[in-house]
Amino acid sequence: LGLIVLTGAYFFCEDQSTPSASVWGFSIIALGYGCIVIASLYETCFLYRWQSKVSSFIAAISFSLYLTHKGITHCTQEVLSAYTTNQNVIFLVSFLSCLLFARLLFQFLEKPCLRIRNQLLQKRNVRGVTFS
Repeated sequence: LGLIVLTGAYFFCEDQSTPSASVWGFSIIALGYGCIVIASLYETCFLYRWQSKVSSFIAAISFSLYLTHKGITHCTQEVLSAYTTNQNVIFLVSFLSCLLFARLLFQFLEKPCLRIRNQLLQKRNVRGVTFS
């Protein structure tokens, strides 16, 4: 179902600059991907059993990537525009710098904070306090 919805969205969004594509097309795309995510939660779906290191990596850094991608992309484009006008090179370097920065942020800030959180919660649970 998700692939059918995405296929329909592809044809609906052929001209991405139209208001209908912006309002309805991208919503249909989100619905299609939502169907795929929901399907992957069922044990009978091949996506449920499929282990992917790439998707695990993206899932791990997703929050850091979400928080920083706009700023990192802007800074990278500003720096690179002085050296090249090739938009493909600028896009590739921006994409890779976003992934790198999100990975570093996850590794050196988010992971240690999650470890501290888990230690604090374990100490509180030992004292008989439970969290829902």
